[in-house]
Amino acid sequence: AILRRRRTCALGRSTLKLVGVYEAWSRNVRQGRLTRANGTEVPVLVRVHEDLAATPEVLGRLREDARLLGRLQHESVLRLEHVSAVSGKVGEVYEGFDCASAARILRVLRARNQVLPARAAVEAAAAVGLAIDEALRIVDGDRSVVHLGPVPDEVLVDTAGRVKLAGLRVVRPGDPPVPAPKGYLAPEGAGGPAAATYLVGALLVELLSGEAPPEAAADPERHEAARSEEHTLNSSHSSVSRMPSSA
Repeated sequence: AILRRRRTCALGRSTLKLVGVYEAWSRNVRQGRLTRANGTEVPVLVRVHEDLAATPEVLGRLREDARLLGRLQHESVLRLEHVSAVSGKVGEVYEGFDCASAARILRVLRARNQVLPARAAVEAAAAVGLAIDEALRIVDGDRSVVHLGPVPDEVLVDTAGRVKLAGLRVVRPGDPPVPAPKGYLAPEGAGGPAAATYLVGALLVELLSGEAPPEAAADPERHEAARSEEHTLNSSHSSVSRMPSSA
């Protein structure tokens, strides 16, 4: 991470201090220290959405969604701690995780004319698949949890090879459509087990090739074959080696 100017934000009875840019994930992510009401201090990562103004209405809705996301406790999900205003923009406060994004790892490997080992790619994709599968179980009335596209920027890996997925969101009927990343829109649309399987397959294609996956083909046989990969990925989760930390 590259340290920049410090900034302090009040989060109700907690205080958030931003200490620097965390480029190992993204330029719009900051390192921080969250001091809770009981005085305990924990490291956090704060993703700032420069295109989203932190109005009271927006913050209220996102904080309500954060409480639902808080029900999602899985080792492969980056835990959302809070939603705050950071210089007038929305900031998502995540648990501290000493990591690099898979996108950054792929860029480093590409610069060395190397590729991600297939076993490591399968391990990462399997962890993401389990995280999304768990997210699909979180439902509250008409609200549900989805991921529009687990692109490598949203897949985080630490030096021990642990994988965590960021970017899960709450959706409601009637929400304005949000475009999925290129190659990550399943034929069934967003949400549901079949679409989740497609997303994991798309991620695996990108991890192996280093390129964004092609758009979904309107080919039932091809899509059915992609669905069958879900069982392979899930069974591989406990047997293949962890992603290497050399990057």
